[in-house]
Amino acid sequence: MTNVRQLVNKLYAALHVDEHQVARERDIMQEIEEIRTQLIPLEKQRSKLVAAAERRATVLMYAGLGYMALQFGFLARLTWWEYSWDIMEPVTYFVTYGTAMACYAYYVLTKHVRSGP
Repeated sequence: MTNVRQLVNKLYAALHVDEHQVARERDIMQEIEEIRTQLIPLEKQRSKLVAAAERRATVLMYAGLGYMALQFGFLARLTWWEYSWDIMEPVTYFVTYGTAMACYAYYVLTKHVRSGP
């Protein structure tokens, strides 16, 4: 076994394997640095896109909250001041069912379940 190791060590020395490994490592490190410099503009663009997506999501969440608040106020006004619950019950049923249909349509079109933050 020691003869085999000595033979392998002699072969490595004759073929300059250590020098080749060092040169290969240096080349790989240079390639990594080049890729990192190419990646910098892409990272900047990604951060801009993430910020825009977060802004849009926040606006849509507040718009949804505003819509629900207006809907609640409108239905409350109609229920307690303008009409009675006997008239408004079918209206609220269809409003609720329409909202469920809109959520399902969103899922069908995007294949994405909207979850909270």
